[in-house]
Amino acid sequence: MIRHARPDLIIAGPVYKMARARGERAETAHAAVADFLDRMRERFRVAWWLEAHAPMRQNGTREMRPLDWGGWMRWPEFGLSLVPLGRKDPRATLRLDRFRGDRHERQWPVVLHRSGRGSSWPWPWQAEYPAGTFRELAPS
Repeated sequence: MIRHARPDLIIAGPVYKMARARGERAETAHAAVADFLDRMRERFRVAWWLEAHAPMRQNGTREMRPLDWGGWMRWPEFGLSLVPLGRKDPRATLRLDRFRGDRHERQWPVVLHRSGRGSSWPWPWQAEYPAGTFRELAPS
């Protein structure tokens, strides 16, 4: 399918459903999934955006990192998590945090705001970037 479609980006997940093994076999199964994704990335020059769930809340806090195999903490080039900011509608505004450092420099929004219903914009979120992220080029 990747060969036929030739996408630039594949969005998949959640990662815990990609390897159903649990217990002692889980590490081997998740490592095999990561290896497969790496081979597809290299062979077809495609980027992956994977959804991973965070562990359940413990003692009033929720650690925003991938659940299951510890390799998912090390695998991505960018380890981003979405943290709800509002209590009334927790999905209305999300802050982008990191569960690991970036391997490359990229401009990521700091906050995502859900667009209004019926918005003509095809993406349901509006991104808010740090001030000065996109500077206008001076006329030459």
